[in-house]
Amino acid sequence: MAGSEKGDPDKAMEVVVDVVRGEGKAKGKPWSLYLALGDDADANIRQRSMKLLNHVDQWGDVIKSVNFDE
Repeated sequence: MAGSEKGDPDKAMEVVVDVVRGEGKAKGKPWSLYLALGDDADANIRQRSMKLLNHVDQWGDVIKSVNFDE
């Protein structure tokens, strides 16, 4: 719900600036395709990743069944 976000927008902007400049918390890290910020983003990414990994575990035999026979 708008206005009930837990994150501090000032801290978020500091992180964005660090990422763009390659400084602070982002120093020494390779450029990322994604910039997830906040506990809710972390939880959402982990949940979706686990869902996808579970799918791959369940369907692995089907997924791999199209390989050439050796």
